[in-house]
Amino acid sequence: MTTPERTLLDGLLDPEECGGFENVLGAWGRGRDLLDVNAVVFLVDRLDIGVLRQRVGFVLEALGIEHEAFKRWQPLGRRGGSSRLVSSAPYAPTFDERWSLSLNAPIGALRGVSH
Repeated sequence: MTTPERTLLDGLLDPEECGGFENVLGAWGRGRDLLDVNAVVFLVDRLDIGVLRQRVGFVLEALGIEHEAFKRWQPLGRRGGSSRLVSSAPYAPTFDERWSLSLNAPIGALRGVSH
Protein backbone atom coordinates (compact mmCIF):
# COMPACT_ATOMS: atom_id res chain seq x y z
CA MET A 1 0.00 0.00 0.00
CA THR A 2 1.12 3.51 -0.76
CA THR A 3 -0.32 7.00 -0.65
CA PRO A 4 -1.22 8.96 -3.79
CA GLU A 5 1.55 11.42 -2.92
CA ARG A 6 4.19 8.67 -2.70
CA THR A 7 2.93 7.11 -5.92
CA LEU A 8 3.32 10.44 -7.74
CA LEU A 9 6.86 10.81 -6.39
CA ASP A 10 7.71 7.28 -7.52
CA GLY A 11 6.48 8.27 -10.97
CA LEU A 12 8.93 11.16 -11.13
CA LEU A 13 11.75 8.87 -10.02
CA ASP A 14 10.97 6.01 -12.40
CA PRO A 15 8.42 7.04 -15.04
CA GLU A 16 9.07 3.98 -17.21
CA GLU A 17 7.60 1.81 -14.43
CA CYS A 18 4.53 4.05 -14.27
CA GLY A 19 3.31 4.12 -17.86
CA GLY A 20 5.78 6.70 -19.15
CA PHE A 21 6.55 10.30 -18.35
CA GLU A 22 3.52 11.78 -20.06
CA ASN A 23 1.28 9.51 -17.97
CA VAL A 24 3.10 10.56 -14.80
CA LEU A 25 2.66 14.27 -15.55
CA GLY A 26 -0.98 13.69 -16.42
CA ALA A 27 -1.47 12.05 -13.02
CA TRP A 28 0.09 15.07 -11.28
CA GLY A 29 -2.20 17.38 -13.25
CA ARG A 30 -5.34 15.35 -12.56
CA GLY A 31 -4.46 15.01 -8.87
CA ARG A 32 -3.57 18.67 -8.37
CA ASP A 33 -6.61 19.58 -6.29
CA LEU A 34 -6.50 16.37 -4.25
CA LEU A 35 -2.83 16.48 -3.26
CA ASP A 36 -1.77 16.86 0.33
CA VAL A 37 1.11 19.18 -0.51
CA ASN A 38 2.47 19.00 3.04
CA ALA A 39 2.67 15.21 2.68
CA VAL A 40 4.52 15.61 -0.62
CA VAL A 41 7.01 17.98 1.00
CA PHE A 42 7.46 15.65 3.98
CA LEU A 43 8.16 12.68 1.71
CA VAL A 44 10.56 14.60 -0.52
CA ASP A 45 12.47 15.84 2.52
CA ARG A 46 12.56 12.34 3.98
CA LEU A 47 13.73 10.71 0.73
CA ASP A 48 16.45 13.40 0.48
CA ILE A 49 17.08 13.00 -3.27
CA GLY A 50 18.30 16.27 -4.75
CA VAL A 51 16.93 15.83 -8.26
CA LEU A 52 13.56 14.79 -6.81
CA ARG A 53 13.36 18.15 -4.99
CA GLN A 54 14.06 19.87 -8.31
CA ARG A 55 11.47 17.84 -10.20
CA VAL A 56 8.76 18.18 -7.57
CA GLY A 57 9.41 21.90 -7.12
CA PHE A 58 9.20 22.44 -10.85
CA VAL A 59 6.06 20.32 -11.28
CA LEU A 60 4.22 21.88 -8.35
CA GLU A 61 5.06 25.41 -9.47
CA ALA A 62 3.98 24.55 -13.01
CA LEU A 63 0.65 23.48 -11.49
CA GLY A 64 0.39 26.81 -9.66
CA ILE A 65 1.14 25.34 -6.22
CA GLU A 66 3.49 27.16 -3.87
CA HIS A 67 4.99 25.94 -0.60
CA GLU A 68 7.42 27.45 1.88
CA ALA A 69 9.76 24.44 1.39
CA PHE A 70 10.58 25.70 -2.10
CA LYS A 71 12.69 28.43 -0.49
CA ARG A 72 14.86 25.70 1.04
CA TRP A 73 14.85 23.41 -1.97
CA GLN A 74 15.52 25.82 -4.82
CA PRO A 75 19.07 26.85 -3.85
CA LEU A 76 20.06 23.17 -3.50
CA GLY A 77 19.52 22.46 -7.21
CA ARG A 78 22.65 22.08 -9.27
CA ARG A 79 22.79 22.29 -13.01
CA GLY A 80 24.29 19.23 -14.66
CA GLY A 81 24.67 15.66 -13.49
CA SER A 82 21.23 14.12 -13.19
CA SER A 83 19.41 17.44 -13.28
CA ARG A 84 16.99 16.41 -15.99
CA LEU A 85 13.24 16.19 -15.78
CA VAL A 86 13.50 12.64 -17.15
CA SER A 87 16.72 10.92 -16.14
CA SER A 88 16.58 8.34 -18.96
CA ALA A 89 16.31 10.99 -21.70
CA PRO A 90 19.19 13.12 -23.01
CA TYR A 91 19.64 16.72 -21.97
CA ALA A 92 17.57 19.30 -23.83
CA PRO A 93 18.43 22.93 -24.54
CA THR A 94 15.20 23.99 -22.83
CA PHE A 95 16.10 24.72 -19.25
CA ASP A 96 14.31 25.92 -16.13
CA GLU A 97 16.70 28.38 -14.46
CA ARG A 98 14.84 28.49 -11.14
CA TRP A 99 15.08 24.73 -10.60
CA SER A 100 18.33 24.17 -12.56
CA LEU A 101 16.56 21.48 -14.52
CA SER A 102 16.80 20.40 -18.16
CA LEU A 103 13.22 20.20 -19.47
CA ASN A 104 13.90 17.21 -21.68
CA ALA A 105 10.29 16.10 -22.06
CA PRO A 106 7.00 17.75 -23.05
CA ILE A 107 5.23 19.16 -20.01
CA GLY A 108 1.84 19.80 -21.61
CA ALA A 109 0.44 16.69 -19.90
CA LEU A 110 0.42 18.68 -16.65
CA ARG A 111 -2.35 20.72 -18.23
CA GLY A 112 -4.03 17.79 -19.98
CA VAL A 113 -2.32 18.43 -23.33
CA SER A 114 -0.79 15.48 -25.18
CA HIS A 115 2.12 15.94 -27.59
